[in-house]
Amino acid sequence: MTGSFTRWHLLIFIFIMYAIWQWKFSIYQITSVASYKLKYMVKTFNADKNQQLPMLIFLHGSGADEKNMVTHIEETYQFRNPIRTISFRGPAVSGFGYDWAFGSGSNSEQAEKAYSKMLEEVAQSIATSTYELVNKFPTSGKPMIMGFSSGAKLAYYLKFKHSSNFSCIFAINGNLNIANKNERNIATVGAPIFGFHGINDTVVPFASGRAAAQTLKDMGFNAQFIEFDGGHEITSSVFRKIESEMVSSGCNI
Repeated sequence: MTGSFTRWHLLIFIFIMYAIWQWKFSIYQITSVASYKLKYMVKTFNADKNQQLPMLIFLHGSGADEKNMVTHIEETYQFRNPIRTISFRGPAVSGFGYDWAFGSGSNSEQAEKAYSKMLEEVAQSIATSTYELVNKFPTSGKPMIMGFSSGAKLAYYLKFKHSSNFSCIFAINGNLNIANKNERNIATVGAPIFGFHGINDTVVPFASGRAAAQTLKDMGFNAQFIEFDGGHEITSSVFRKIESEMVSSGCNI
């Protein structure tokens, strides 16, 4: 009787905790026609959820998930201005989390080709989803992007291929590999992309981050590169700089 009573209360506890998790992290899914109908969560800061707000899309790093970046920023730095965040979950399983693409093949060339194809399709899916998101959630201006690590790589690619769908893009500790530079989006005019990179990054080489921003700049994009004292991380100075640029660089137009 005692064992049964204990198990019953354990089940109730698990159910309550799951309900709290679902309430705090409500998961949606893109319904637009796209190669990947990505899942995402929504959070509103410093405003009513029905208010028209700037939209910031989070792209997490490899092995993380849709809760990672927004939870870290909420608990560590906190937004100072009203904003709505959309946190996508990568479609590829990576460790205990997710990533944006993977590739396999009989040799490294085939694997890289498969990886690039999936990354391109995921980028297209995110770009397409912006129309659905701004209609579903009252939004001022075009959505912004903030990506970290492999999410920053995707952010760089989104600026390269789908720049007209977004305003400001912030890429932190990422790089960019482009097989065909002629595939770029012809709409190069608009709000800039900011590439941040820690000088002590041991995961994604600092030089590759600087090269990514320079590549976009050479192609006609308004790209800026900002180095910071740190490693593979989002520091307080980086986050506050991003918040400042959201206001001063015409991101919400």
